[in-house]
Amino acid sequence: METLTLAAIILLPAAFAHGWWVGKKQGISNFISFVYDKRDKYNHTTMKFPNKDEIEFVDTLEYNRLVLQAIDEAIEKQSSREI
Repeated sequence: METLTLAAIILLPAAFAHGWWVGKKQGISNFISFVYDKRDKYNHTTMKFPNKDEIEFVDTLEYNRLVLQAIDEAIEKQSSREI
């Protein structure tokens, strides 16, 4: 019985560590493949992190258009106050 206990003490943590390492490697590989699938026609991927647990993939041209519109609206508000 001591041999079986000793084998379990040695092999169970080794099996757990090996499974964790393989799972981590496969998970990272799957995430990288997922990100590559989200590329645009210029092979760029833009990610936005709105909070700690979310990742949003954004079309770069659409995002830039929204930013420029917000800037334009702010300038219009500013200029209407000055007149």
